[in-house]
Amino acid sequence: MRKNVILLFFCSFLPCLSVFSQTENERIPIVSWKISERLGNITPSQIDTVPLNFQNKNITDAFSTAYGYTGNLMLPGQSKIFFDRGEQNRFIFADGYAHFVQSPGNFNFTNTKIPFTQLSYFTAGSSTNKEERFSGMFSANFNKKWNIGMDFDYIYAKGYYVGQSAKMFDLIFFSNYLSDKYVMHTFWGIDNLVNYENGGISDDRYITSPESAGQGSKRPIDSKSIPVNFQDEVAKVKNRQFYLNQRYNVGYYRRIADIPDSASVPVNQIDALSSSLQVKGKVFEGENDSIGTAFKQVEKEEEFVPVTSFIWTAKYTYDSRYFITKTIPKSYYQYGPYVNSASTRDSTNYSSLRNTFGISLLEGFNKYAKAGLSVFIENEIRTFHVMDSGLVAKNTRYGNSVKWPTTGSRRVENATSIGAELSKRQGTLLNYNFTGELGVLGDDLGQFKLQGNIQSQFKLWKDTVQLRAYGYIKNLKPSYYLNTYHSNFFWWNNNFSDQRQVRIGGNFAIPTREFNFNIGVENLQNYIYFDKNALPAQTSNNIQVLSATLNQNFRFGILNSENELVYQTSSNKDILPLPDFSIYSNLYLLFKFVKVMTVQIGADFRYHTEYYAPAYQPATTQFYLQDEVKIGNSPLVNVYANMYLKKTRFFIMAYNVAPGNHYFSLPHYPLNPFHIRMGLSISFID
Repeated sequence: MRKNVILLFFCSFLPCLSVFSQTENERIPIVSWKISERLGNITPSQIDTVPLNFQNKNITDAFSTAYGYTGNLMLPGQSKIFFDRGEQNRFIFADGYAHFVQSPGNFNFTNTKIPFTQLSYFTAGSSTNKEERFSGMFSANFNKKWNIGMDFDYIYAKGYYVGQSAKMFDLIFFSNYLSDKYVMHTFWGIDNLVNYENGGISDDRYITSPESAGQGSKRPIDSKSIPVNFQDEVAKVKNRQFYLNQRYNVGYYRRIADIPDSASVPVNQIDALSSSLQVKGKVFEGENDSIGTAFKQVEKEEEFVPVTSFIWTAKYTYDSRYFITKTIPKSYYQYGPYVNSASTRDSTNYSSLRNTFGISLLEGFNKYAKAGLSVFIENEIRTFHVMDSGLVAKNTRYGNSVKWPTTGSRRVENATSIGAELSKRQGTLLNYNFTGELGVLGDDLGQFKLQGNIQSQFKLWKDTVQLRAYGYIKNLKPSYYLNTYHSNFFWWNNNFSDQRQVRIGGNFAIPTREFNFNIGVENLQNYIYFDKNALPAQTSNNIQVLSATLNQNFRFGILNSENELVYQTSSNKDILPLPDFSIYSNLYLLFKFVKVMTVQIGADFRYHTEYYAPAYQPATTQFYLQDEVKIGNSPLVNVYANMYLKKTRFFIMAYNVAPGNHYFSLPHYPLNPFHIRMGLSISFID
């Protein structure tokens, strides 16, 4: 199958010759945006066409300034920067894969004048450890208002250590309809993820001191000769999502000539989309400033002014996980087997049906409407299934003599909440967004969230200074799986209290100087974590986390330097360990080759200080506390070259070139050894 995929890609390369005939400054006629899942509010975004730092598109390390993961692409991981960790999913077994699974809230919806296609292919390693990825998207309009599209992502990675192979297939169909009175977004996602688990290498000395591990004085040339804890454990994760958001706007039409200057800001979200898009980062060849002008409208005499929106959002989610072992590893799991002493076939699944109804009084329909106000009511029905040792069924795959528990225990939760949002998005002097949510009925009774941010900007000599303050207060019910889970190796029944989180922070930026400073502090009460036995536990003590991030880039002719420094500290490092300092630095030359090809040649550097990083438990996909091995104080250095011509991007990277590198990403999971990575991406416009 992989050979057919590669052949299809390179056959598709031929039509791109027509792209090369386009003029240098021809623009991509496409706009893109993201939406808020609950109410469908539009936020301008950018499709992946920027050539700068394309080499980071296909490495897991780029997910955060410091990121820990278990091996090759698609294997579970967790950010080592606390403020980069999102709110935990109710299906906790998918959290480790979160960066590879798209959802309506982080997806780029599109609208294009002519059909747009983008295909990308990435490869790394040799035949024994090859890693391949083929991804693409297609977008086309039936008319000016209605767009349909498809997005897919296929990963196949053999792994650089035994028992690490992984495969993922992600397919998304999407559509959106944008008109003055009716707006619709729909998203249908299918994700299948399969990966082997090896439990890490069995002896860290094969990396840290090969001579004491019986390897002479050198690290083994072939990483697959390093022994691992086991080789036949398989995790299978499935995710299904169906999402539909509809808005009906009630308003009136007004003559554009009658609009006073003070009210000239677009109040229709569709007009605002085409007029207010701002592109972050460096713009090349006029490609990305086309986003703001792709839907430049012809002169018209009147515009629609929406006053009130009626909103309905529906989302269905299904998640499942299977964990299969043909044999029981000796002395690896502290508990169990609870069900079967010969092999394991754990299973659990979760589904959710959420309906949200809202009404919005829109901002800017007259000079007195300085802010928008939305209110909503939401109902969610959640169903959890876990195994029950009292129910058994034969499994023919491993022989009729082996019996397995079926999915026996079923938990249904029904929760109703109400909420409101106050926002001001128009203008630049002062913008804000405040959202409140309260559980009023069912299993989320008493749960609440209050969050918001306020931002402003002003001129300081020739520069523009941007200021932002943000924060939230949350009282969250624990996920059902933190309280109840049954499997062959782990079996718990807890009664945890609500978790409380309070975060405040601020951001100071000077975009023209490429300077950004962010500082924040969070207080955690009743924090739930996985202890040294890889079991969920809760502390009643308060934990404070302080984090500060400094970004500063420099440009000297063709020499460029991008830098990020993160400082963070936890008041209780025994329960919430974090590296004190994390650094990312990227030094490169950027120039034109024969006046047509943009070339970026450089090296980037990742580093964090030593700390007792959480270990990884394959049976539950969770990261848990350990105090035996420190991780850090070893750099990851990559050397690369990026090239960009017309609508084609290409890179080649030498990964992990630092000599004598003893770097571990997580305890017992070493970083992949030196290898070559390559990638190609082509945009078709026809």
